[in-house]
Amino acid sequence: MAVRTEKRLAWDPLVNVFGGTTLLAEAVASVRRSLDDGTIEPSEELADALALYEKYSTGWRPEEF
Repeated sequence: MAVRTEKRLAWDPLVNVFGGTTLLAEAVASVRRSLDDGTIEPSEELADALALYEKYSTGWRPEEF
């Protein structure tokens, strides 16, 4: 038996928590600036989350199984 795993974002709850896609985009931009200036350390999990944000922000959604 094969097990399939897939990383996902809880997109709608994220948008709701941040008060819309514009404010979420601003928060992501802030995280990116903090990575660039060394305020926060990069990690694989953070890189994965930022990559997923880019996909979701363009309208992509994972297929439902």
